[in-house]
Amino acid sequence: MSDNQFSLKTKNLIGILVVILVVLLPVLIIRFCWNWVIPELFPGAVEQGLITGQMSWGTTVKLLIAAIILRMISFGNRRYGNYN
Repeated sequence: MSDNQFSLKTKNLIGILVVILVVLLPVLIIRFCWNWVIPELFPGAVEQGLITGQMSWGTTVKLLIAAIILRMISFGNRRYGNYN
């Protein structure tokens, strides 16, 4: 195996790992925060079933996608502090 092939495979592997980390880390943070905070903030609502105390993986991904879409709509291509 030549150095170029090894280098390319290494770069591809690192790129794939970075993409996985960039996608997985926000999902883990959102799910952990929801499952930790919401039952303590709204115990009555969780007991009555008005909101869920444990967020599923699928719901977490949907919430992340919704947050990204809302962020894109609200800010567009504008940079923070530059509203020209």
